[in-house]
Amino acid sequence: MTQIWRGHFGLAHYHCSGHCNGRPALAALYRGLRGGVASLRVLAASLVLSISGSLAAACSDLAIVLAIDASGSVNDADFRLQQEGYARALLSPRVQAAIQSAGHVEIGVVVWGDSDWPPQVLPLARVASVAESVALAGRIASLPRNVSGNTGIGRGVWAATDLLEAQAACAFRRVINVSGDGIESVAPRPRTHIPLDFARKRAVDAGITINGLAIDPDRTGIGLWYRDRVIGGPSAFAMEVSRYGDFALAIEEKLAREIAPPSVAALTALPPEARRIPAIGP
Repeated sequence: MTQIWRGHFGLAHYHCSGHCNGRPALAALYRGLRGGVASLRVLAASLVLSISGSLAAACSDLAIVLAIDASGSVNDADFRLQQEGYARALLSPRVQAAIQSAGHVEIGVVVWGDSDWPPQVLPLARVASVAESVALAGRIASLPRNVSGNTGIGRGVWAATDLLEAQAACAFRRVINVSGDGIESVAPRPRTHIPLDFARKRAVDAGITINGLAIDPDRTGIGLWYRDRVIGGPSAFAMEVSRYGDFALAIEEKLAREIAPPSVAALTALPPEARRIPAIGP
């Protein structure tokens, strides 16, 4: 007689000869159950692989936030130059080549100013094609300016870190790209003030790299201040330009270095309009 055991994992068939309550029947049933357990193991392994693949696909190779200065020292024309510079840089052949070499890249934007003004935020967006780069460049170029006031760099770095922690916690590389034309304000602090040292430490402790592009038309040493007080984390660097007219070429260089894998970025050269700020120490 052949009986069928119906379980969650399929049908287990076994044969018994007149004494289905005996040991042979139990042995046959065990073999059927063992086949079901084997099927369960295969199913579980497939599920683990599927979940692992999904998680890997969700984790970008690079997540970068462009932290743009819109404080009161930046007039509307100079803010526009920053917007246009970032938009042009994203579409340049050098940056497009860097994006293709970097794998899965996501880019977001934080426009910062006074600590008492909420930063403007564009969430991280995947940039894997020219069309996606064009879309992001258009959003940056058309973003209305809603921020001004004192120079609250700490608030900008904090907001950029929030964005990376919320949307790119598992990214292989995470970078904040800070550009600005002044040091942190020393005016009376609003209750919402976030000290730069505090924001910087939070980012660096989270494994985030902060790079800086200082705009210093008056040659007051802002580039050195960015090196000493703003940048931090793995392979961090600072650059400096002396006028807004050179911003577009400098930010193209900066983005190409930040986006490309480190082994590729090391082979690139600075344009004459920008200079790398020497690192601290020997």
